Amino acid sequence: QMTPAIAEIAGENARPYASLRFPPRDGASPAYAGDTYGDGVTYDWDWYFRSWTFYPFSWAEDDLLALLASFFVEAGFVTQFQIPMATLNTLMARVRGVMRAQPYHNFQHVCDVTQAVFIFVQAPTAIAHLPPIHRFAVLLAALMHDLDHPGFTNLFLKHSGSELTQKYGPDGTLEKH
Repeated sequence: QMTPAIAEIAGENARPYASLRFPPRDGASPAYAGDTYGDGVTYDWDWYFRSWTFYPFSWAEDDLLALLASFFVEAGFVTQFQIPMATLNTLMARVRGVMRAQPYHNFQHVCDVTQAVFIFVQAPTAIAHLPPIHRFAVLLAALMHDLDHPGFTNLFLKHSGSELTQKYGPDGTLEKH
């Protein structure tokens, strides 16, 4: 079942983040796009998506799902590769579903890395030199790079005799998982 934030991106030209709010800052209430925090700065989604100030821990996970999907929409991949929104929404939800609750390799980490890679694949140099399918593949890889990460290093898994090491071997265990 889609959350209201995810359901919003079902429209052909919908901007999935239109009803989402910027995270609160300095104790203020969250702002909608176009609002200010009283500092004279108008907050703009397009700027925020392409900014290094993105902080996923300020967001509700349902809103992060919509943000992740919006990266693929805004980059034009949904239209260009005819990806049904239901399929994209399901992928985002499944990624969230397999991420473990741990301090670092968690769903917020996935969102943080995917947002950074979104900035890179939307850079004019990337657009000029990489075909869309390659930029799509890089963004998809960012989304899925740490699926089901157990939160331990390969060395720890090797020395602890983990099930993953037994299944995939002692070298590059996490890369094979």
